[in-house]
Amino acid sequence: MRGVQHRMLHAGLVVALLAVTTPRADAASLQISPVIVDLSARDQAATVQLNNTSPTESMFGQVRVFKWDQRTGEDVLVPTEEMVASPPLIRIAPASSQLIRLVRTRAEPLPDEGAYRVLIDEIATPGQAPQEGVTLRLRYSVPVFVNPAQAGAPTLRWRLHRDKAGATQLQVTNSGSRRAQISAVTFVIDNRQVSFNPGLLGYALAGRSREWIVPPTPGVDLRRTSRVQALVNGAPIEAAIESGSTP
Repeated sequence: MRGVQHRMLHAGLVVALLAVTTPRADAASLQISPVIVDLSARDQAATVQLNNTSPTESMFGQVRVFKWDQRTGEDVLVPTEEMVASPPLIRIAPASSQLIRLVRTRAEPLPDEGAYRVLIDEIATPGQAPQEGVTLRLRYSVPVFVNPAQAGAPTLRWRLHRDKAGATQLQVTNSGSRRAQISAVTFVIDNRQVSFNPGLLGYALAGRSREWIVPPTPGVDLRRTSRVQALVNGAPIEAAIESGSTP
């Protein structure tokens, strides 16, 4: 696994279909709390509770921790030994719960906020005979952040540009020491508001840059965008936005 990178589908709590099927009505159902884990610079461990809400089916799973990075504008997961999950394999009985302990293996403070993802994959019941057709497997992704010793904040630069393929990209560069959770993004174009993403867009991690494709809107010239409005870590902001071509 060392050196292998995993591309992420989404940020936030992710439920990813690994195969397609019609699930049984009594299939196990997993609830996770909390959905975001925040550790202070002094914390060495945290817990996540997994609840199996099915009254009849046990839930079997694998729990892994990855370093969360952003490269060339995309989210990337990299194997890490900086944080471990215990237990790594789980069986949760019907209508029961399981605590997962997340332990940092390094005690030194971080200059910038550390970002990780805990992946919880549902796996088949051990010893179960293969069934005809395909099986539904769910993946849950929980973000974990370790705060730096000194309190920090995101510092964002917003930019719209066209990539080499001609697609318009929103680039958010975070030069601060804390992540920016970005949602409810609206562009201000010729003094009118044009909604881009009303829900959660994603994260720009500390010291990193993230990009999202902006689909074309009939009658809207994105090159005339002057400002952007959004929620950053739950607080409303309005900022100037740059435009241009791919460097």
